[in-house]
Amino acid sequence: MTYLLKALLHDYGVLEVSLSKLEAERPGNPHASLNAYYESMGTPYEGPAGVMLEKLAALGSDEHAIVVRISPDGSTKIGGLDKSASVPATSEQQSGSRLAIWELPEDEFYYFKAFREGLFDLEKQVPAFLLQMAFVHAYTLFESYLQTILELRLFAHPQQIGRNKQMDYGAIFDSTSKDEIMRAIIDREISQLMYEPIEAILDKMRNKYGFRNLASTYDGDIRRLSLTRNCLMHNAGKANNKLADAEPAMTEGQSITILRNMISEAIGIYRKVCLGIDQGYEALASP
Repeated sequence: MTYLLKALLHDYGVLEVSLSKLEAERPGNPHASLNAYYESMGTPYEGPAGVMLEKLAALGSDEHAIVVRISPDGSTKIGGLDKSASVPATSEQQSGSRLAIWELPEDEFYYFKAFREGLFDLEKQVPAFLLQMAFVHAYTLFESYLQTILELRLFAHPQQIGRNKQMDYGAIFDSTSKDEIMRAIIDREISQLMYEPIEAILDKMRNKYGFRNLASTYDGDIRRLSLTRNCLMHNAGKANNKLADAEPAMTEGQSITILRNMISEAIGIYRKVCLGIDQGYEALASP
């Protein structure tokens, strides 16, 4: 087993246990949503001004309340908590409740509004965006292993790049050694290769770079995982026509939901494919 695969398996192990730990730390919450939680206390989260005033009017004379709203002039300010506050008198103040009004610029209002929702959701589950990031990271680790193993293969057997290649004379003149020229050639070859679809990369590995015995068992799964990653990164998290064709359960334009078990399944596929590649590389390197 190469040091590359050992490092990859370590990284996958860390990713898996990190997600498991985060999942185990979610204590849950008896309320279905943040609004339901606020309603259970008799206090609204947000709503029409009329409903808000009705709720505030019901507060006792010894209770405090704060209303957060968008500032009409874009400034940040807080009024006092009693009738002498530097805010317009309202019906709830006149009825004896102690009210503060906190005005925020519009961008800050919606930014800070998300804090409480985010904290509430963290009690229930690992955030969706973290699962998406973990899914993408798992594929990046696979892709990085693939790229490095191909670099090692081509440095050992550069003739597999082919002879019908062209290189700018200036790059040759600027090079200080043959090794530097070979590095530039291989870097360009790998860079161009890694921009191709994953199925094309696997095909070239088998038919051009010597990995003839690499099983095709997981080719369909790898292609589907690659397309999912691409949609998460470059299509606003929605399935494109290629992913919809590869995954019958998806339709074009459908939002992609990454579940915890999907990441574990993906890691299992990457491990099996990379083990096959690693064994093939070591067999090719043997005398």
